[in-house]
Amino acid sequence: MDFLKQSGQILRMSIGVAYVILGLILMFFKINLFGLPTKTKIIFSVLIIAYGLFRLYRAIKFKNEEY
Repeated sequence: MDFLKQSGQILRMSIGVAYVILGLILMFFKINLFGLPTKTKIIFSVLIIAYGLFRLYRAIKFKNEEY
């Protein structure tokens, strides 16, 4: 069962990192996202990064509470 707990923790952390990377890609690369204006695209990418950091925080908190 320890393997399942560890794989779940790795999945939670990798999803959080993926959100942060997605937000950074949207912010710094010239990707036209459904014709959004630049300010809206930056706000959207900041929200994605914040959500990714929140997911990482929750994953770390869950790991510390589990043991």
